[in-house]
Amino acid sequence: MSEPQKPKRASERIVELIKEKIISGEYGPGSRFPAERHLAQELQVGRAAIREAFRTLELSGMVEIKRGSEGGAFVVTPSHKPISATIRDLISLQTASIADLTEARAVIERGVAELAAERIGDEMMADLARCIQEASEVVASGRSAKKENFNFHICLARASGNPVLVMLLSSVLDLMSLYSKDITVPVAVSKEALETHIGIVAALKAKNFDRTWELLHGDIMKSNERLSPSGPKSRSNP
Repeated sequence: MSEPQKPKRASERIVELIKEKIISGEYGPGSRFPAERHLAQELQVGRAAIREAFRTLELSGMVEIKRGSEGGAFVVTPSHKPISATIRDLISLQTASIADLTEARAVIERGVAELAAERIGDEMMADLARCIQEASEVVASGRSAKKENFNFHICLARASGNPVLVMLLSSVLDLMSLYSKDITVPVAVSKEALETHIGIVAALKAKNFDRTWELLHGDIMKSNERLSPSGPKSRSNP
């Protein structure tokens, strides 16, 4: 016989109600919620429960609390940052390693490549060309294009047409950037990555998934080779 469920606290019920309002579009990104006293009257709860609910939603990354005369509780524009923070905590606690991060990246980017090969159109092809051009200009000036080459992969994710994949890959690449910030990438390496990216775009244009993934996977593995020495090991691989 299953145990009876505990009754939810007022703040927990308010969190669910506010989430429903955000998901339904009643409150869109950037919009401000009514003042505490108005919400308390509408939901027939105390103002303390409203404050507690908003603190919970702020920690989850859905709401931002601003102070001052123009302050209040605002709906946050969707971002991958909360996901990045959670994964970073896992790595810091050594329950996930750089190898795990690379493996997750490869799984995500394979899906991205498959969808992009099917769906890519002129607009997304132009977006990829812009990313390539930005990296080309940096390399031509004799500087490392580490940031621009990472950004190419975000452009590629957008070409998949799936915003969830964009968010997931952005989170993983944020952490890759964090652990590679002290690693100097020679211009020659940036140039090699750029040439690979040019090949990926050509393969996508031909809607050749096999070639796209071959180049993309090689690019990911080379990035991991440069990153691995700087990152924490997993407990299973001391």
